[in-house]
Amino acid sequence: MDHLQTTFIHSPLPTLTISVKKSSLFSRIILAIFIILFFTAPLLTSGFIIYSGQNLKFAIIIFYLIFGLCGIFFLRLFLWNTGGREIITFEKEKVNYFADYKYFKDRKISIASDALSIDIVETDINDEKEGRLKICNRTEVIETVIRVPLAELTDKINNSGLSVFKL
Repeated sequence: MDHLQTTFIHSPLPTLTISVKKSSLFSRIILAIFIILFFTAPLLTSGFIIYSGQNLKFAIIIFYLIFGLCGIFFLRLFLWNTGGREIITFEKEKVNYFADYKYFKDRKISIASDALSIDIVETDINDEKEGRLKICNRTEVIETVIRVPLAELTDKINNSGLSVFKL
């Protein structure tokens, strides 16, 4: 249970933080190699084209754009697998959720806290019971991505004073 941390902090705003398990060193090295390749391939290609005496064409901009977007995607995967976490903040009028990638944050999702229900979606992975949170009101839903051992999740939520339903 040391790889997943769920904490309910009773500071000015109650906050639930769910951290991702750090992936293996091998998978992080593979992701880092892909990041390096996607960011350096357009530069090396441009250098080769200039060195061979040809002119750069408009297509190189599309090449830079495609490889740059792929590089950013793999950078996000790398950061999520090394230090990603989901942060849920409970306020009086709304509940805020965002994914934290350690060096940048994803967009914030907010839902009104009227008629709020907090559910635990159970999943069985390799004979281990795990769960994810599903927070919803009448019209909107926030669902976490990180699976947490079910016992730990229900314990932290029940100790926080929130009412939870299991699905």
